[in-house]
Formats: sequence, C-alpha cells, structure tokens
Amino acid sequence: MDVSILIEVLPDSVKADITNLEFGLSKGKAAVRVTLGRLLTEPEKAEMKKCKNILGINSVGHYKNSPDRKISVFVVTEVEE
Repeated sequence: MDVSILIEVLPDSVKADITNLEFGLSKGKAAVRVTLGRLLTEPEKAEMKKCKNILGINSVGHYKNSPDRKISVFVVTEVEE
C-alpha cells in the first residue's frame, strides 16, 4: 500500500511537522503511526476528528531523554471501501 494515500488526509500544518512514521497493521488493515515534534492544536484536532480512520488524536508522548517535551502520536488506518 502506498503510504501517501494514508497521509494525504492530514492537514498541511501537520504534514510539515511529522518526525517519524512507522508502518504496520491495525485490525488487519494497513496503518501508519505518525509522530509529530509538537502537540496538535485544537483546530487541527477538530479537522482530523472528521476522518474516522485517524485514531488516538489526543495521545501525548514524551521523548525518552527529555520527558518534559511533549509530542503528539496517532495512527492513520486504511479507509474501508
């Protein structure tokens, strides 16, 4: 599966700040875990909640060596036809 199809549903402001992508499966469907170098803003979250194939929009992670620095982590799954 082409990952660009999964990523194209994200707002441009989010695409610009992606620091890591990890590919895998979620419930038998292609998925990608997206890590941003910052937290999502409320307008970005509101826009992304419109897409049912984005999971964990409110998830917050931390860097191992810098626990005070918060990052957003979420999953984008393949859209069911």
